Amino acid sequence: MEQEQYRDLAVVRTRHGGVGDKRKIRLDFSTNCNPLGTSPAALQAIQQAAAALDSYPEPLYCKLRESIGLKVGLSALEVNVGNGATSLLYSWFRCIGDVPVVIPEPTFSEYRAAALTAGRTVIPYAMRQEDGFQISADFLDFLRSQKGVAVVLCNPNNPSGTLMNQQVFQNLLRLCGKTIRHLLIDESFLELSDGRSESLFSVRLCPQLYVLRALTKSHGLAGVRFGYGITTDPRLSTDIMYDQPTWSVSTLAVAAATAALKDNAWPAKAREIIVPERQRLTQELTALGMQVIPSQSNFILFQGPAWLQEKVRTKGILMRDCSDLPGLKRGWCRIAVRKPEENGELLDAIRTVLEEKKLKKGK
Repeated sequence: MEQEQYRDLAVVRTRHGGVGDKRKIRLDFSTNCNPLGTSPAALQAIQQAAAALDSYPEPLYCKLRESIGLKVGLSALEVNVGNGATSLLYSWFRCIGDVPVVIPEPTFSEYRAAALTAGRTVIPYAMRQEDGFQISADFLDFLRSQKGVAVVLCNPNNPSGTLMNQQVFQNLLRLCGKTIRHLLIDESFLELSDGRSESLFSVRLCPQLYVLRALTKSHGLAGVRFGYGITTDPRLSTDIMYDQPTWSVSTLAVAAATAALKDNAWPAKAREIIVPERQRLTQELTALGMQVIPSQSNFILFQGPAWLQEKVRTKGILMRDCSDLPGLKRGWCRIAVRKPEENGELLDAIRTVLEEKKLKKGK
């Protein structure tokens, strides 16, 4: 019964940052895009492509897939493109067959929603707070007890911002073709994190591996929607390509993606801001009594009072309430790492509401 309830409510119960009534919001920390905004190269490409809006985009996106393939050392046939990484995620679940799916949680809520929408059985695995909500050796032991499962992982994990240990990753690959039939690793935030993944090399050696990436975060293209996936499993790649609706990637998205894929400097420039500001936010939040999960990405997960998110919202600042995610409760919030002056405003707002609560309690 619980499984059926989840299936019915999968979409309506999936919450995200950056949505809802924001008329009184002046600073939005609930979404985790590049703090510098949209890549100028991508923006210029969009403006130039606007002159061709009366023409359909290429149905199979051969040139774009070829350019991605060249970037990652694979052929165009091993590359999928879609209307954001989420579009490809839903296709992947539909195309892997009737396989139970292991999802370590808390993590991105669309994994569970997409699995249940596709009729897959979800096997949840609870990550521990003391591990930074990061997969550990215990998770590998859990997988060894399973049989013929699919596994979905987020690297760095959303909402915790923690990167996957490379030894754990290598051990995961060793389970592929054994207890793991399909392994999806979502690297949508990787370019704004401290880590570099071995997945693009590993995908050549492991046909069970599907790597998902997006330009949404790294190049500030949330409104354009573009993602890509790579695999050396020819059947899965073809199935996902044809599962996507015709013309799922717009002319503007093709232009933006083509330019952004060449613009490695933009996320690198953002990381120059993210690293010191993340350290500052972590230190300041800890000093204010918050329980902060050490992040290696462009967002931070922390636990404060249950009322904190709502009170900070009254100051015109929106944080992501994470209480809808399994394993988290009211008071767990995720914030983006933004520009120094904006981060300062957030910290001031938190200090203010904490002081107001303290004064009110003292009366």
